[in-house]
Amino acid sequence: MKETAPPVHFAIAQTAKAATRAFEAQLADAVGSLSTWLVLIALNENGWKLQSELALDVGVRGPTLTHHLNKMELQGLIVRNRLADDRRSHLVEMTDAGRVTLEGLKQTAAAYDAKLRAALSEKELAVLRDLLARVAAAAG
Repeated sequence: MKETAPPVHFAIAQTAKAATRAFEAQLADAVGSLSTWLVLIALNENGWKLQSELALDVGVRGPTLTHHLNKMELQGLIVRNRLADDRRSHLVEMTDAGRVTLEGLKQTAAAYDAKLRAALSEKELAVLRDLLARVAAAAG
């Protein structure tokens, strides 16, 4: 019986999981997390967002985001304020501590990106990006 290679989507998913786990470990070493990184990056544009907008930007549902924001608020990275005209909506703002944390996480992310890039030549990186874009288009 001829052995076949695993399906393309499986290889991509396994690679993405391995890369994400390693990135999460790097962020944890820098006293952060992937959710902290994503929220702070989303808030970085103007320092604040409605919580509902933030959930869309980060790509999570409201209750999941609330869990992460609760932790970040306890850490002093963000503050949430209810809107006066809509008590159900919250404005999420990054604090000075959040900005300091973001800068540290940016350095961690840059170092991790450099580590991955070191495994590829510039030409290979361009081919990889092209291949991933083609697979995404075929999947979409």
